Amino acid sequence: EHPGKVDLKLVDSQQARRILDRLVGYKLSPLLWRKVRRGLSAGRVQSVAVRLIVEREQLIKDFKPQEYWEIKVELAKDKQNFLVQLIKTLTNKAESQTTVNDLEASEYQVKSLEQKTLTRHAYPPLITSTMQRLAGNRLGWSAKKTMTMAQHLYENGLITYHRTDSVNLAKEAIEMARSYINSTYGQPYLPDQPNFYKSRSKNVQGAHEAVRPTKLTVNADELGKSEQRLYQLIWQRFVGSQMNPALFSKTTLIVSAKGVKEYELKAEAERMDFDGWMKVTDGFKLTEINLPPMSVGDKLQLVKVLPEQKFTQPPSRYTEASLIKELERLGIGRPSTYAPIISTIQDRYYVEKDEQKLKPTAIGETVTLFLIKHFDTIMDYDFTAKMEDDLDQIALGKLKSTELLKNFYLPFDTKLTEVTKTAERAKIATEMTGDK
Repeated sequence: EHPGKVDLKLVDSQQARRILDRLVGYKLSPLLWRKVRRGLSAGRVQSVAVRLIVEREQLIKDFKPQEYWEIKVELAKDKQNFLVQLIKTLTNKAESQTTVNDLEASEYQVKSLEQKTLTRHAYPPLITSTMQRLAGNRLGWSAKKTMTMAQHLYENGLITYHRTDSVNLAKEAIEMARSYINSTYGQPYLPDQPNFYKSRSKNVQGAHEAVRPTKLTVNADELGKSEQRLYQLIWQRFVGSQMNPALFSKTTLIVSAKGVKEYELKAEAERMDFDGWMKVTDGFKLTEINLPPMSVGDKLQLVKVLPEQKFTQPPSRYTEASLIKELERLGIGRPSTYAPIISTIQDRYYVEKDEQKLKPTAIGETVTLFLIKHFDTIMDYDFTAKMEDDLDQIALGKLKSTELLKNFYLPFDTKLTEVTKTAERAKIATEMTGDK
């Protein structure tokens, strides 16, 4: 049925979401054909995702590096060398050289030593978005590949439903994990009470559990190589989520250097005392940093001063994993939509990958600027996030779908008519599109 002729009866939130998506896609796409180029498409969440990538690219283009200098000093105590770093960051070579000269003639002693225990709690079990992000960061996978492998695992009964934004676990699952932890790793790794987690996402639908294994021992022959790798990530996060925290000892050293001026330099050392939940994960490689034994007031010997010129770096382009994280932070879209959205914006050639980073094409930039200029509300991050909130209110029975759809469609249709009549045709930079 044509979206402009939808009978706005009382529909549920999922139906309302589909209607909204069709209204935006079916109405805006033909406009883009007339005003930009044939074959283009727009989407309620898709276009906002491209906007994030376009705006990040503009920040990178506009970025002007700023010079700064870091100064490290190699010191010795009882013939054991270690590094401390000047707390103050310097802004130019002249200031750096003056400081280096002074540090080379300074006397060094321990000003303060602070020791404390750090507790690092386990991460919650995976949800759709964190599974996609983790597989992207650890395995270099696209969101689409992650969801394909998760579908295989789910169809074979090895994991729970993989489209979820809830970190809840069934009572039986918690009991299974706790029994396994106790029998495999021992009592020190098992908390007195189960660990429970609260989602950080603004829009949580708790109909499903977190993504977790249905059993904790699987014959490797049951899985292909890729399925094994994803299953391991899901398994580790699930089991680790029910284990005790990891404990660390952290030492913070402040050194005083007295020359023409007095300077403060800092070093930190960290040692793992108990691995806790980290015992089940291979994703954390801790490099322990040790300092020689010392006390406040101890004299230290200068070995050498090590100045280094650096420049501030532009923000990084989004990866699929970091884009999903940002969409989730903004409350835009749903976990099940991220993979198809990211695939679509690449298939439409709005975005391309450059060394696994998402870069907008000239087409993507042109379409985004056109939509921002003429449909700023639809392209607004807060408006899109509020729309998700309103759809949740429909699901909770606190808002009528007719009210939401009418409030959106009437001004949208008016604006569409106006832009169709008055907007000039946008131009794409030909040399960037691959056209001959």
